[in-house]
Amino acid sequence: MINQIRILRIQDLALQLKMMGMTVVTLILLTLVSCVAKEEMEEPADVDFSRTALLGDLAEHIEQDFSSYLEALSTMQAEASAFDANPSISQLQALRDTWSTALLRWQHVAPYSFGLSAELALEAYSNIYPTSTERIEQNITSGDYMLGSANNLSAMGLQAIDYLIHAAGATDEEIVARYSSDDGAESPGNYLIALCEHLSLNTSQVANTWNSASAERASFIANDGNDQGSSLGLFLNAFNKSYEKSTRTEKLGIPSGALTFSMTPNPNTVEAYYEGNKSIVYLEESINAFEALYVGMESEDISLSDYLIALDARHGEKSLDEAIRNQIESVRSAIDLMDDPLSDFVVNEQETALAAFAEMQALVVLWKVDMMSALGILITYQDNDGD
Repeated sequence: MINQIRILRIQDLALQLKMMGMTVVTLILLTLVSCVAKEEMEEPADVDFSRTALLGDLAEHIEQDFSSYLEALSTMQAEASAFDANPSISQLQALRDTWSTALLRWQHVAPYSFGLSAELALEAYSNIYPTSTERIEQNITSGDYMLGSANNLSAMGLQAIDYLIHAAGATDEEIVARYSSDDGAESPGNYLIALCEHLSLNTSQVANTWNSASAERASFIANDGNDQGSSLGLFLNAFNKSYEKSTRTEKLGIPSGALTFSMTPNPNTVEAYYEGNKSIVYLEESINAFEALYVGMESEDISLSDYLIALDARHGEKSLDEAIRNQIESVRSAIDLMDDPLSDFVVNEQETALAAFAEMQALVVLWKVDMMSALGILITYQDNDGD
């Protein structure tokens, strides 16, 4: 097995041992990892499969996901303006509903952090958590801030809006009063509108590169190799990094304590912390997004699943495609055993949360190690989770 695969296999074993409390062995294994050098991936077998067709269907999938997300952002922005103009409990609830829809649709856009999305740091500006309430309040009070600056990363995006419209410990009446009758009531409304506008502006720039007439989309489809700079290489590195870091680590690994030697839960780090009752819903939707990318949005789509089947990629005695599909279902089953609010669950039922995390990690290995090896694509990103 090539060295890159050995690295990831050892990292996976280290994580499993760490979750069992074997920290000394873990440190030894991680030391071994650092001593192993990467090599180029092998070319996949020559099979009758069109990577150009795969990239074409992926481009269509990406365009539709961005279009859906932009539509949700536009609706949320309109509701935010209506709430700012006439604050009321009913208008607040309408804004909350559109915000939740936008966050659900964001889960389908998150895996596309390459190209202009990566250049604009779209993910960092859209869905960083936990959010900094102190920074948000400073910005609201001063009215002097630059959204998009590095020091405001934790005070912007969908999670900052979560704080503004759900405000832990406050009643709906108190939230409405802040935007209507409290001293300086115009300031939080101004900040809310600015956050919505910033989200829409950045997202629309990226979305424009995926419309059917764009040169960027045409270039993506034409660049059909499997080398480091190929479209498939860029896409799959973003795909794996997003699943491993944004979904596995941030949505469950950090909150459950799975990635710390102390194994101490971090309940205030869950996604949508202030909304409080849908963190698992967003986790499930993220899994839906990755599954749709793997199997195709429509039954007739050419997909990653089709490519592995064409290659007859194996995982032990079964096909790699079957192993991946089975593991996706194992992840779903494990998540189904958890209940919102996730912030309470990771404390009161930590073992169940850790078991779900372990199932998610098993899918990391199948996608990041086995699939990438079968497709002959090199992992070019690094993470520091020891996994």
